[in-house]
Amino acid sequence: MGPQFADRRHRRQPTLVLVLTAAVLVAGLLALARPSPAGAAADDWPVPGASTFQATGEYTDPAGDVSVPEADLIELVVAYNDAPSEPNLVVVLDAVGDLEPETDPNWASSATRATVGFDLDGEPTIERTLEIYLDGGVLEADLMNPATGTEVCDPETFTGGGIIAARFPRTCVDQVPELRMTATMAYQPGAGAVAVDELGDGELTLPLPDEPESPPLCQNATASTRNELTVRRLACGVGGTEPISQAVATSQFVFDEPVTPAIDPYQGDYAVIARDDDFADALTGSSLAFGQGPLLFTYSPTSAPPGTDPGALAPATRQELIRTVPRGRTVYLMGGIAALDGGLDGTLTAMGYEVVRFAGVGREQTARLVSQEVDAKVAEFAATTDFIDTNMVFLATRSNWPDAVVAGSVGAFWGTPILLVDVEPPVHPDTLAALDELRPDYIHAIGGDAVISGNVGAAIRDHVTAGGYGQGRPGVDLDSDPWQEFCGEGNFLCRWGGAERLETGASVAQFNRDMVRRFGSQTSLVPDNPQQYAVGVSLAGDLESNNFAHVLAASTVSGRFGGAVFIVTTDGTITPRVEDGLCRATDGLRFIEDVEEFVMVGDTDLLPPAFGDNVRSYVEGGCPAAPRAAAPATGLAATPL
Repeated sequence: MGPQFADRRHRRQPTLVLVLTAAVLVAGLLALARPSPAGAAADDWPVPGASTFQATGEYTDPAGDVSVPEADLIELVVAYNDAPSEPNLVVVLDAVGDLEPETDPNWASSATRATVGFDLDGEPTIERTLEIYLDGGVLEADLMNPATGTEVCDPETFTGGGIIAARFPRTCVDQVPELRMTATMAYQPGAGAVAVDELGDGELTLPLPDEPESPPLCQNATASTRNELTVRRLACGVGGTEPISQAVATSQFVFDEPVTPAIDPYQGDYAVIARDDDFADALTGSSLAFGQGPLLFTYSPTSAPPGTDPGALAPATRQELIRTVPRGRTVYLMGGIAALDGGLDGTLTAMGYEVVRFAGVGREQTARLVSQEVDAKVAEFAATTDFIDTNMVFLATRSNWPDAVVAGSVGAFWGTPILLVDVEPPVHPDTLAALDELRPDYIHAIGGDAVISGNVGAAIRDHVTAGGYGQGRPGVDLDSDPWQEFCGEGNFLCRWGGAERLETGASVAQFNRDMVRRFGSQTSLVPDNPQQYAVGVSLAGDLESNNFAHVLAASTVSGRFGGAVFIVTTDGTITPRVEDGLCRATDGLRFIEDVEEFVMVGDTDLLPPAFGDNVRSYVEGGCPAAPRAAAPATGLAATPL
């Protein structure tokens, strides 16, 4: 087979039913073939003639091209099966002589193999090559990208009845309207010369039917608009708020809106996938998503329902990943194989994605690895846009999700690395090492003294001071540094938190508003009215609940839409501290007065309809003349740690 298609002529067979010979050939394979040990059961292959085969191309070649029967190709069949679980392509090769790789000793030669080339764009090049060969006595197949030399998919193989075949997902050849193909059989009999037969030179074309778009998973997202305020709920109606479907519902909202020219509308540049039953890895991943990709969840080895393979993506996550992130882009896996099954790497590679797994020995080391990638992404993004690299770091508790996850609402937009600490020292060595690698100018702890003690702050302060960083950018007078308004004069380490989770949530929301107010005018990525979005989340639940997931999924709204601010609750009510944040005047403006859309992330089990009504009452009726309760002396501002 030539490396390129020199002949642009097409021989089209746009049939949508099986050609008789193709049916006989593939049906014969199913009747006679046995799977190779590496393949799936033959019963898994749909029988040609069934409605699942939407298109089939059969290409014949006269016998006698070469003198060696096993090299003399006479037929290539490529069939498209629109299977509900995974549309796939079946490739079958037949020759004059029987193709019996696992019993024919000549297949042990590295020169003996079958190759099918696929042109995906109509240009005279091959974008995919299917190589079928024998390895260790087992029939194997690789679907390769010849331009990069990388494997795109790992097809299943079948052999029997003198025929060889392979099957792989349609996504491995992208969503193209047609395939142009060539096929080559190379066979070395004993120590003799290699005999080669080539079938087709670019004129073999299989039109593929349009693959119907999967219906959105979440059909019941609701919105109501009155007096210029839209209250929207993002939920899937699966009987409550659960991590996987809720992240999908949020992604469908976030990645279905055009944003700025700097970020491609309607799609993610990459994806971040975390386990659905623990918050720490997903928390650090919220900053990695950075408004440029969805944060999705899948089963861990311990959370997968009985009979479910944790090495296969949760179906809803798989569907949303395909919808939002083009094949060939990166998917980040958060955590080692105890967090996310090792089979996921192969699953995603077979789907056509590049896989990067952050597998630390413990959550602190995973956070450290992720922080390096976050730092690199922010630096790259800032170098090509007017985005501001704030060079700050968040410290969050490793064990108390209600006080930690709100950090994602700020980190997701500003690209702030999130590192993990315990309530008391010692500070984990990987957290200290990450600080040394990042060398931040400012460090913000999220949560009150009950989750991150002042002793931790003292240990961090001593370490950073000894390392010679954290004192403000070189050459900047701390008295005039804009960060002074956050952490206080001459201070690089401060706390955003309160005595309980809602106080912490309200304090972090104030921080996000202050960040947008202070730096938003310096970047076009913050809208002219950055407070047009507010996001409602619930911090209800004990430390063992998975309610963390909807909060972290909601961070993508903030990341994508210019720093949208969280409004927190536990039961749908607005507490005095949260009200203080909504109604506090900053530069003469109250935050709630500028909200145009309030997005409640979660179903009614977490966020009752009354929550939306309560927020609407502040927009329509205004804030109370006097606060319901006196705010603490520090208000919602940061305090030294």
